[in-house]
Amino acid sequence: MTGGALVNFLVVILELIAIVAILYAAAPRLAPDPTLLQIAKIAIGVGALVVFILAVANVLGFGGQALVLNPWSMFAVAIAVIVVLVVVYIINWVVDFFQVPFADGIKFVVGAIALIAILVAVGSALTGGGLQLGKFRTGIVSTAVYHYG
Repeated sequence: MTGGALVNFLVVILELIAIVAILYAAAPRLAPDPTLLQIAKIAIGVGALVVFILAVANVLGFGGQALVLNPWSMFAVAIAVIVVLVVVYIINWVVDFFQVPFADGIKFVVGAIALIAILVAVGSALTGGGLQLGKFRTGIVSTAVYHYG
C-alpha cells in the first residue's frame, strides 16, 4: 500500500458518500411510485458497493481497478440532479396548471424518465464513462477536458 493509493482511496470514499447522499435525498422526490424508488435505491446502493470494493482492492494491492474520482464528478452529479428536479417541477406545475385529465400518467412517465436520467448520469460519473456537458467532458478519469469536434 502506498501513500498515494491511500489518499486516492479516501477521496473515492468521500465522493462516494457525497454522491450516494445526494441521490438518496433526490430519489424520493423524483420517484412516482414506491417500486421505482426501491429499484433506484437498490441500483444506487449496489453501484456504490461495487465502487467501494474496487477501491479497497486497489488500496490493498489486490489488482483492483484504480478509480480516480475527481471533484468535478461529484459536482456533475449534483448539477444533473438539480437540473432534473427543476425540469420535473416545471413539467408537474404545467400539468397541474392546465388540469390535464391524464396528469397522473404524465407525472409517472416523467418521474420514471427522470430517475433513469439520474441513474445514467451517476453510472457514467462512477465508472469513467463521463458526462458530456457542452464542450466539456467529465468522468472518473478526466477532469473537464476540452472536447474537440
